[in-house]
Amino acid sequence: TRAELRTQMAEMTRTNKALTTRIAQSKQTEYELRRTHESLTRTQAHVAQASRMMSMDELTASIAHEVNQPLTAVITSARACERWLSGEPPNVGTARASLERIIRDGNRASQIISRIRSLFKRNPPQKEAVDVNELIMEMIDLQHSEGTVDGVAIQTALDADLPMLYADRVQLQQVVLNLMRNAIDAMTEIEDRPKNLYINSCMEHEGRVSVSFTDSGVGLSPDHADKIFNAFFTTKANGLGMGLAITRSIIESHGGRIRAKPRPQGTTFEFTLPTESTADA
Repeated sequence: TRAELRTQMAEMTRTNKALTTRIAQSKQTEYELRRTHESLTRTQAHVAQASRMMSMDELTASIAHEVNQPLTAVITSARACERWLSGEPPNVGTARASLERIIRDGNRASQIISRIRSLFKRNPPQKEAVDVNELIMEMIDLQHSEGTVDGVAIQTALDADLPMLYADRVQLQQVVLNLMRNAIDAMTEIEDRPKNLYINSCMEHEGRVSVSFTDSGVGLSPDHADKIFNAFFTTKANGLGMGLAITRSIIESHGGRIRAKPRPQGTTFEFTLPTESTADA
């Protein structure tokens, strides 16, 4: 009937209006979602840029710190050399020893810069046969010569029968130096007990060499044991959080592993590396 037809037409009109409204609302929602997404994208870009800037600041400071160590030693040796040569008569022998230290530390600064560049370029390590015990003793002597042991007694138990490692010598020097500095820094505030750093090397199973650094410092929270190697994570008030991250990167690039083990009084950092005979196995 006509009445039923009018009713159906009215219902269709209402339905059509409702659909039109919903479509309009949907378009508005889509527009708002698109704007929100664009805003979020811009925010993410700003955050990423700020993060990169912060990371670059931190990384630059870390690199400056690493290079500053040998450069400071160069200046100290140069001043000592000047004093020895200014004497009456000049002490040529001692001055020559100072010059040798200047050359050594200048070369070390150059090598650090070279290795940092290679890390950014992701070049493979320049590996060679390395006596890890000899390298450890060299780094201990370096710390003593630079006067950076800060009253810490360094004791070693090095396995004399260790095979050679197949490693990038300069990068491995950086690892040992970073772990020594980290241990010494951890004992800076210690006053109620001796400041001891124990460095051990031994042969592990599966043809791997283990090197450990055990300090009597403030210790490490178990919650931080897994985070301590993350870039920019630090427990130090003025720390940069780069030293241990770089250390892990170097160790892993050599096919090795590194871990931190909290102790009641202090922390042990241990890394393992394949020997020369098993490195490519």
